[in-house]
Amino acid sequence: MSNLFRWGLSPRIVCPVSPSGARFQKRSGLNNKAISLVFVGLTLPLSLFSPAYAADLPPETYYKGINSNVDGDDKVSGALPIGFTFSFFGNNYTSFYVSSNGLILFGKGDTKYNNTTIPNATPPNNYIGAFWDDLTANKSKKAHIYYQTIGTAPNRRLVVQWTDMGFFKRTIPMGTFQSILSEGSNNIQVQFRALLANTARNHGSGATIGLENAKGSAGVSYLYGKDDDASVNKTSVNKTSSVNSGSVILFTPNGGNYRKNNTAPYDGVFLGPWDTPPPVVPVLTGPVKGKKAPLTPEFSWGTTDYADKYRLKVDNDSGLTSPVIDVPDLTTTSYTLGAPLTVNTTYHWAVIASNASGETMSEVWHFTAKDATAFPPGISALISPVQGKTNVVTSPTFSWKAATGADSYQLIVSTKRDLSSPFYDKRDITATSQSVSGLAEGTMYYWAVVAHNKTGDTPSSTRELTVADQLTIAKQAKADAEAKLAVAEAKLVVAKQAQADAEAKLVVAKQAQADAEAKLAVAKQAQADAEAKLAVAKQAQADAEAKLVVAKQAQADAEAKLAVAEQAQADAEAKLADAEAKLAVAEQAQAELQTQLTACEKTKSVLICTNVQGSKSGTTDDAPSYASCPSDYTLMGCECNSSGKRCKAAKPDHANNRCIAYNNAGRTGAYAKATCCKAR
Repeated sequence: MSNLFRWGLSPRIVCPVSPSGARFQKRSGLNNKAISLVFVGLTLPLSLFSPAYAADLPPETYYKGINSNVDGDDKVSGALPIGFTFSFFGNNYTSFYVSSNGLILFGKGDTKYNNTTIPNATPPNNYIGAFWDDLTANKSKKAHIYYQTIGTAPNRRLVVQWTDMGFFKRTIPMGTFQSILSEGSNNIQVQFRALLANTARNHGSGATIGLENAKGSAGVSYLYGKDDDASVNKTSVNKTSSVNSGSVILFTPNGGNYRKNNTAPYDGVFLGPWDTPPPVVPVLTGPVKGKKAPLTPEFSWGTTDYADKYRLKVDNDSGLTSPVIDVPDLTTTSYTLGAPLTVNTTYHWAVIASNASGETMSEVWHFTAKDATAFPPGISALISPVQGKTNVVTSPTFSWKAATGADSYQLIVSTKRDLSSPFYDKRDITATSQSVSGLAEGTMYYWAVVAHNKTGDTPSSTRELTVADQLTIAKQAKADAEAKLAVAEAKLVVAKQAQADAEAKLVVAKQAQADAEAKLAVAKQAQADAEAKLAVAKQAQADAEAKLVVAKQAQADAEAKLAVAEQAQADAEAKLADAEAKLAVAEQAQAELQTQLTACEKTKSVLICTNVQGSKSGTTDDAPSYASCPSDYTLMGCECNSSGKRCKAAKPDHANNRCIAYNNAGRTGAYAKATCCKAR
């Protein structure tokens, strides 16, 4: 049977983004649970159970913090405002300094990292040692120091928060812790939200926790540890002088010094730079820290409030720097290994929850992989009543989440923190809830659940609750009812006004609708008219296009006829030119002949003339007919001697003393006639 690594359910109440800002509504995590609760651990009596795994934090209220801008190793801020007048060892202050090494200082800052005992005249003095060790606040590693003054006068509180701190030159993470200064009472509360690694150094083996006055002559020490590097990897922790996740040390003024109280309740506040909160601390509930697990365990965890996704890291080193398993972007709360781990090997693992605002890391737990089939059950995550619940009825119902591998449960309710001398102690419970009656009014009780199977027992965290007296409960119920009634009445007034506004808007909307419908009718008529005109225009266009076709055809025909006419004209002009040329030749010949005739007439008395007819011409166009004068005669005249239009023209050839006649086109049988003369 595979074992389960679990985170418990973790709650947060979201408050203003600034002390006066609007509140955020609480929302659940990935599985949309209505309520989510933080289970970081508890302390059960060692006589009954093995040591508990962590503290059980109450629901948190988120505030948007101010960044101190302390970045790096051995750094200190400038003077920062407290927000009210605060008395420290009898001196009043309105500002403070904060160092990366876990100190709040008054009057001036200091960067010393090597912690000392309290009191000590050597500087620094005049400080609150929340966790004075050689810490780092590297922004590149997402470590920041925030502060914010919350509440209203005369009950304001300054919250200073060291977030995701580390140790100098060490890969292991340190965690997140706070110091809270209260107006009026001048109380100082130091509390630890999450100490991430399971090493002695994480739990204060190298730290100073306490207060010291301005001269270093007086103070109160809660814890002093020698700064021993070897303790960084040492996993055994001195339970009597260490701090854990959820530890609280309250310092209250007592004359010229302070009293210290390590049983005060945790103040559920948290600071961050975002308008909306990051996830709360994922709480592991898988095989109990320091226990055994199968070679192929199923890692699983409870829903973490505000988480969008998770990252699982498993390493054989507590620093998780070279994980053998690193699975990002998980949207479910479980993961099962596909390949077995190495037998008899100790592994460290953690989960990082994230959303758009940021990331939050769980504690680092360790287990030993074993080749076995039976293991103790997982941890039962407590559900109700929530941690620190007040005004609880005398017969409450206790509920918890089922533990992996559990066969039954034991519910213990006691008036003592270590659960000794229990008021109620019932075993063999098979359900995950149990009602208890007879609790005393006005009494504080502590309760826990032990998961059981044949292999062993696993305790849950321990929670506290306070039972109210019946009158208080009734008064509270009445006050709650009156508050709800007032809210309901206010909502009713708002609803009625909203209804009246809606009705007025409805009247306006109806009139607007009527106007729109009238405009729509006009528009539709205009559209119909336009469509009719468009139809007429289209018909006119069609008719015009048809006429254009006819006109184009007529134009084409006219152009064709014009071309024929122009060709005929060209041909006629060519023939006319030819005829005119021939006429000119004929006229020239006639003129020459006339000249000759005239000469002949003048010389007729001295000339002997005769006519010679030439041979018949051939059959082709322009075929010639020759009429030659006798050798002793001279050509004096040349003409056609043919009937009709057979002869085209006659031409004298004086060089050869002859007359030439030519056939007309398409005719034959032209005869040349030569007039020949000689002297008497």
